[in-house]
Formats: sequence, structure tokens, C-alpha cells
Amino acid sequence: IAKAKEDIKSRLVGSEKILEDSIEGEVSNEKYNPQTDTEGKEVTASLTLNVQALVYKEEDFTSIMESIVRANIPQGYEFNPQNSSVEVNKKNKDNNNLFTAVINAQLFPTLDLSRIKKEISGMPTKQIDPYIKSLTNVAGYEINFKSPFSLFTSKLPQLSQNIEIEVKSRLSTR
Repeated sequence: IAKAKEDIKSRLVGSEKILEDSIEGEVSNEKYNPQTDTEGKEVTASLTLNVQALVYKEEDFTSIMESIVRANIPQGYEFNPQNSSVEVNKKNKDNNNLFTAVINAQLFPTLDLSRIKKEISGMPTKQIDPYIKSLTNVAGYEINFKSPFSLFTSKLPQLSQNIEIEVKSRLSTR
């Protein structure tokens, strides 16, 4: 079956993937030389094996996943498909070819970043905490000054274009 599995994998096109647990083989023809129940110095066997496997297109599952997630996003959040994944597994039930798809999607709060930048520009750093806590669905923040002038770290820059805001998940490892 291992050789047949590699043969099937070599025939996959584009984003097609094989469900690893779905590979099944069945002997459809057996030939022995000499025939069984006879004696001989050499015995050769020829087997014909029919192999089948479930193959799917990754982009089809991704598209279905995005539709399901987008239909179930709570108000005030948005979905970024680049921060998501789908895992497909085979599940046998009464000899039917069933599978499960596990969706892992991160949702981020919908924020008007340009408005936030304008509102916090020139703001003393001591006033940032109450402002951030007043925003819906924001769990925390971090301020990093890239200025070589350490004297100017008590206030944010006056120009909003000098402020960079990055939204991260708590699960991010960056």
C-alpha cells in the first residue's frame, strides 16, 4: 500500500491533498505459479491490489471555512484568513467516507486605527491607559519609543503619522 500511496500522491494536482487515513487497499486478483496444493522448487505470486483514497482541494476547504467563520463572527470583530487554518481528518462510520474539518481562526476587534492615532497623538503616556481601557474588546497595549531622544518619552508624537499601531492576538508569539 505504501507504493500505491506514493503513486497517488504523485498524481495530485495543485492544492489537492490526500486524507492520510483514507487509503484502503483490497486484493482483487491472486495468481500463484505453481498452483496451490502442488510442489515446486520456485513459487511466484502475482497480486492485483485495488487502492483508493479520498483526495480534496485545500482551497475548497479554505473557502468553505471562510464562509462559515464570516457567517458567525460576533459584532465588533473581524476575520483575517491569513491567521487561520483547516485540518481535515477521516472518520469511518458504517463504511461511509466521512471526514471532519477543524477550523482554527483568530478574530480581531474592529478598530478605527486612524481615528485612534489622531486621538492619542500628543497625549501624555499617563493618559493612554484610561483611553485604551475605554476601547471595546481591547485587552492591553504596549508603547515602544523608537526615538533616540529619551527625553521625549512622556508624550506620544504630535503627528499621527509618526504613531504606529499594531493589533495582535494574545496567542501571537511575536
